[in-house]
Formats: sequence, C-alpha cells, structure tokens
Amino acid sequence: MKTYSSDKFPYLNKTEALEILSTPARDLKISSDYYKAVFCLEKFPGEDTENALLGLIQIVSNDTSIKIAKRKAIEVLAKLKCEKAIPTIFNCLESSDEYIVENAVLALKDLKPNDPLFHNLIISLLDKPQQNKRVLIQALAQLNITKASKKIKSIINDKNNSISIRGAAISAIRKLENDNQYISELEKILYSDNQNNRQSAIEDVINSGSIELIPSVANSPVSPFFRLRAIDSLWPDNQLKIDNINLLQLLDTLIKDEPKDVNIIHLY
Repeated sequence: MKTYSSDKFPYLNKTEALEILSTPARDLKISSDYYKAVFCLEKFPGEDTENALLGLIQIVSNDTSIKIAKRKAIEVLAKLKCEKAIPTIFNCLESSDEYIVENAVLALKDLKPNDPLFHNLIISLLDKPQQNKRVLIQALAQLNITKASKKIKSIINDKNNSISIRGAAISAIRKLENDNQYISELEKILYSDNQNNRQSAIEDVINSGSIELIPSVANSPVSPFFRLRAIDSLWPDNQLKIDNINLLQLLDTLIKDEPKDVNIIHLY
C-alpha cells in the first residue's frame, strides 16, 4: 500500500479524503479518519478542499480525535494561504482547547490579518495560564504589534515566568522597540544549564536580529546545527567580516566543533 514517507497513514486521493470529511463522525470506521483525510488534503489545494476543512473546524465536539483533526485543519488552511478562513480561525481563539488556540494563533500569524480585534485578543491570551506564552509572544513580535510591548515587558520583569518565556519576551522587545536593555540577559541564557533553554535562546537571538550576539552563539554548548543556523540567518549578505569576526574562520571553527572552542557547561 502506498504511504507518505513522513507518516504511517495510507495514501488517500482527493475524492477519498473529501468523502471522509463529509461523513458524520458517528459513521467513521476509525476515530483518526478525519485527521488522516486532513493530512492527505494538504496535497490537494483548491476551493473544495478549503470548504471541507472549514466545515471540519466548525464542528462542535469534545471528542479528542476530532479536536486533533481540527488542529491539523487549521494548520493546513494556513499553509494553503486560505484568507477566507481567517474569520473561522479567529473564532477558534476562544476555544476551550488550548492547543486549538495555539494552532489558530500560529495560523493567523502566517495569514497576517490586519485586524485590531485579533491583535487585542492575542494580547489578552497572555493572561491565560494554560496558553503557551512563548508562542503568543513570538506571534506578537512577528506581526509587529507594538502595542503589546508594555505587556511583554511585564513578562520579562516577572521572575516567575520560565527562562524560555522571558527569552522570547526579550527577543520581542528588541524587535518591536529596538530596545537593547535586556539583551545581556538573553546572552546569559545561551549558557544556561538546561539544553532546551540554550536552543530556545538561539531561536530568540535569530528572531530578534541580534547580530552582535554571534560570538556568544558560536560559543554556546549546543549542536553546531543550531549555531550554524543562527549565522546563516543573521549574517549580512556579501560580507566576510564584521567587527573583527571573519566569517570563514568562524564557519571553520564551528564545523570542527572542538571542545576548546565551546563554553563547556559540564565536565566529566
């Protein structure tokens, strides 16, 4: 049976996938059929695909398999650049399922609706404990919603927030206001005891455009993949040297990845 290499679901053609989405949930053979259909429809853009996905999103159900399929449908509509889905996805921001809300925020971030109500709602979601604040902050920064700056600064100053959340907030303030006052804190996270925090910090450096932190990124004890990604994202085109940093020498050092060139956190 033909399968997608990245998933174990059997291949469905467009007609088969649309037929599944038109089937009432109670008549499905397997509870994951909706998700399988949505997954396959990503390969078949078109108005009928968009309408079927929109119909799925509007189903009211507490069934876990349907909720998971709805999350995927929101993601696929964003990938298909379906602007007519914006109002429906916007309504998902009020869902009781925090993962549906998170996917809706990510989708709207990509679809970029110029709607103050949407902007205000994302800002208000920062006050909901169950929501992923890091994702919300990244969306606010990428959408350049400057009126969120005051709220984001309060997150930086609240030491009860996790390091990864505060790192995203520092990155956002740098991007929204070109404010460098917290950058030294972001630099410290690059040498955190926690590997996930270090990797998140590199993402924050990239998102903030903080090219001045390249030397610290290069010394951060993470996989060379993350460090090379930062340099690829931040380094200006057609320049081999910045502030006495030679690009070729830097790349050579990262490729060799010698322990002496990294700020080692733990020694055994």
